[in-house]
Amino acid sequence: MRFPILLLSSLLSGPATVMAQQLPPRVLPAAVDLPIAAPLQAPRPLVPNTPNDPLRMALGGVLAGAGGALAGGAIGARLTDTCEDCALEGLAYGLVAGWSTAAPLGVHLANGRKGNYGEALFASLAVGAAGFGATLATGEGAIMIAVPVMQLVSSIAIEGATSR
Repeated sequence: MRFPILLLSSLLSGPATVMAQQLPPRVLPAAVDLPIAAPLQAPRPLVPNTPNDPLRMALGGVLAGAGGALAGGAIGARLTDTCEDCALEGLAYGLVAGWSTAAPLGVHLANGRKGNYGEALFASLAVGAAGFGATLATGEGAIMIAVPVMQLVSSIAIEGATSR
């Protein structure tokens, strides 16, 4: 019973005065300098496409070469899976062929397609064939370890020299 009486008495007593802080009136300056929106421009790429960047070309060649080697190895093993040793031989040939063709392509694409992919591919295949021939002639398989590095270096050199 107490609550309704308090509520009724507060409503009938009239508005209460509330103390508040007054803010000074806001005066706007006569001329407001608002920035004008710039015209829309194409966003700049995060990594500038600078041709002849050897590190960028090397990274592109390694990534594409690794992908090509995996794909070539899988295809080579699948084509020659008549026996266990045959599949391993097909895997090895596929790895070499995949790297030899994809590494120059990765270098070419990383260079912004500015060089000559045909020359880089030819040089890569020639280095691979020379390494394979040297391995067969000497019986040393360690020669083939240097072949992918030489293919990558020759591709970078050709792309850098033939860039427009």
